[in-house]
Amino acid sequence: MPPESPQPDQLWLMLGEMRGDLKYLVEERRSTNRRLDDVEAHVEGSIEKHNARLTKLEAFKIRVGVFTAALGVIVPTAITAIAHKMGLL
Repeated sequence: MPPESPQPDQLWLMLGEMRGDLKYLVEERRSTNRRLDDVEAHVEGSIEKHNARLTKLEAFKIRVGVFTAALGVIVPTAITAIAHKMGLL
């Protein structure tokens, strides 16, 4: 007994279903790409904010370091100068 060959109407129906499925998959892919673009934009924004914050913190650290170094030089020098004026040294 030979296998049944599908009727043309059945073939058109199958092709229509496949076309609908492909359209759905393409639209889902576009939707996924839009969501990924949104996530990437959000992450880039967060990274930029973190970079700005780190830059400010590093500048603050440098200012504190310079201030500390200056105190490390000025305070002993001032104490020595005062001690010389008072005749302690």
